[in-house]
Amino acid sequence: MPKGSARIEVTAEGRRQIAAEFIKLINLRLRYKLPLIQREFVGAVMDGIRVYPEVLGLLDGGVSSDLDAELGTNDIAATISHMFAVMETQSRITFVPFKPPGASFLGAKLPSSFASGGTGNIDGTFRFEMIDGDFDEVINLPNAKYVSAPSKQIIPWLRWLLLEGFKTIDNWSITFDLTDQEEIKSRTKKALMKRKSGEHWVVPEPFRGDNIDHNFVIRAVASLNLETIFTNILKRHIG
Repeated sequence: MPKGSARIEVTAEGRRQIAAEFIKLINLRLRYKLPLIQREFVGAVMDGIRVYPEVLGLLDGGVSSDLDAELGTNDIAATISHMFAVMETQSRITFVPFKPPGASFLGAKLPSSFASGGTGNIDGTFRFEMIDGDFDEVINLPNAKYVSAPSKQIIPWLRWLLLEGFKTIDNWSITFDLTDQEEIKSRTKKALMKRKSGEHWVVPEPFRGDNIDHNFVIRAVASLNLETIFTNILKRHIG
């Protein structure tokens, strides 16, 4: 008896149901794998931040750039490391499950164009959140500020690096040419702030952070291809 074949025609409704079942499976797998995906992605992002040239200059305590002397603190490396640990702990990926075209959302029927941007494809969302925009969690860390003995001013050096690098200390200037007595007074033993009329001091470039959208953290993150990093991790876990 000759072999034969039969062609099964799947209706549009059948295709929709099959797609919906596949999407359910994908969503279930993603929910199960999300903690692992999050841990790997956050770790990869933090690794990328730590090797950014500007950040390396902070993690060495600012010694190579004399930033420690400029800011008057020996706590840069420890505080930045503490800050990164806080960021890593608080970073989150949230996942809005995929939905097929024409799916219902909050009880309302969605047209295909709404669910897929008009392409007829499925739609879902991943959102990565690292730290609140005002950096409140980190700018008040221990040793992120101190009181300057010569000027009696509070020096919120981490806030300056992240948010307020444009702030100036008027009528004061930093000097690296110290006498023996001045070296004793210096917190870093490298430099000292001295009163000098008409002079002013400001956080040196390139470490200055002018606002929440322009500081060493944002610049380091912007240097990374987050989409590629995330896509590679995602493929590894759901492929």
